[in-house]
Amino acid sequence: MLHTKKFNNNEYTIQSEGYENSRSWGHISKLYMNGIYMGKNKVRYYNRTWESYRFRSCMQNLVHGMLEDSIDMHLADYKEQNGIKRLTKSRREDAMQFADDRIKELQLLYKTI
Repeated sequence: MLHTKKFNNNEYTIQSEGYENSRSWGHISKLYMNGIYMGKNKVRYYNRTWESYRFRSCMQNLVHGMLEDSIDMHLADYKEQNGIKRLTKSRREDAMQFADDRIKELQLLYKTI
């Protein structure tokens, strides 16, 4: 299954597929931005699962993980550039105002899943 969304000039594609072995089954999702591989996530199930639609939890975990990594890197850079050791809530909000477009696009992508 392909889930494709376009934000600004970037096209995000999540390619999802199922797998099965003797003891479990699951889903694998891979994220591509403009055809360039960005990461993958694997969800393993032992029993029946209930999702709004197939592959949803796998795709959400993938984008959520990428989003958290991007935010952590952005905040670490912000702290280093400004000589800050700890971020208060208000400083974190200030830092997130300067977040790059990729973080904002990943947030939008997560909401569309």
